[in-house]
Amino acid sequence: MTRDLAMISTPTGAVQTHALATPAAGRPTLVLLSGMGVPASSWFTAQDDPQLAGMKREPVFLGSGVNDLTGVLAYDRAGQGSSAPPAGPTGLDDAVVELEAVLAACVSGPVVLLGHSLGGLVAFEFARRDPARVAGLVLLDSSHPAQARRLDAVRTPGQRAAQRELEQEIREGHPERWDFAQVFTGGREVVGALADLPLLVVSRGQPFLPEHLTLNERDPFTPAQAEVFTREWAALQSELAAASTRSRHVVAAGSGHYPHFDEPRLVLRELRAFLGER
Repeated sequence: MTRDLAMISTPTGAVQTHALATPAAGRPTLVLLSGMGVPASSWFTAQDDPQLAGMKREPVFLGSGVNDLTGVLAYDRAGQGSSAPPAGPTGLDDAVVELEAVLAACVSGPVVLLGHSLGGLVAFEFARRDPARVAGLVLLDSSHPAQARRLDAVRTPGQRAAQRELEQEIREGHPERWDFAQVFTGGREVVGALADLPLLVVSRGQPFLPEHLTLNERDPFTPAQAEVFTREWAALQSELAAASTRSRHVVAAGSGHYPHFDEPRLVLRELRAFLGER
């Protein structure tokens, strides 16, 4: 497997792309969008990031796992990998414009977008805005536009304050500089938003535990809070699946937030079936 690397110009700066050619002509290109802080290379290899390599249960990668079916493109958002850092805090509009520029430079035909976590939210918003360009959408335990408000309702005032401190640290110091106030607006309806766009949603099946959620040891999450948080996350995932009348929702029973790391064979099987229908 040989990845073609190219640096392209976008409104957010110079962006590194990773592409695999395919022998099959006339198929939509699969475009992979990773979560916050995860390099695009993680769709193809674990060699670039030892920490991510330790998170993977098996050396199974989606990028190379479907390359016999279609072409594959991934890219490092501003601040990821070798891409230039963003000039300032990044919102959802910035990320969608960046994706538009990547597609304009690299892909001539329709695409299937696959996004994990925040990458899923970017893919969802692009599909909402430009459904004619998108042949299908795959979401891996994706972020939801209204998750900030909905999950804040589970937190105590002290926990909400700790969350705001974390968000400020991300906005000012994380390489991608996400501004969550510009990301999780929650102002538009999700259910039905994608009409009949083919949609695959793969969600975590493992519950959140208090230690997954606690940001401030002076005000730790309780088991009861963690249970409510788990239920609310599941409800958000169900709403994402209800965005289209042509959706399949798979709950990966053995997975946490990274189903493609925890159960890569399950995700690959579902993805191959989804791509085979396009």
